[in-house]
Amino acid sequence: MTPAETDPARLAGIRRRTLLILSLGQILGGIAFGATISLGAVLAGEVSGRDDLSGLATAAVTLGAAAFAVPLARLAQARGRRPALATGMLIALVGVALVVAARHFDVFALLLAAFVLIGVAT
Repeated sequence: MTPAETDPARLAGIRRRTLLILSLGQILGGIAFGATISLGAVLAGEVSGRDDLSGLATAAVTLGAAAFAVPLARLAQARGRRPALATGMLIALVGVALVVAARHFDVFALLLAAFVLIGVAT
């Protein structure tokens, strides 16, 4: 490492910026997760036409989190946290696109599959 790379002031600035970005990501992710749970139940009820199935959206999110926890943890162990977090977020982004498609076409099974993918982000 060069002296510029180990400069304490420079490293402190990088740490502050990294902490800010991580904090903002956590805040936005928390807001998004809360919206997903509450709006997911409403969407599930609308798309299925049955209010008694609305809780399946939350169950699907939980299933997605559980199903992908170990594979993403292994990825983090092998390649680092950034690739694992980015992969989880990309999978969840696909889920969001599928929620829009499921709502547009009123396909309940697709909606549940989409919520499974969204759960990967947790």
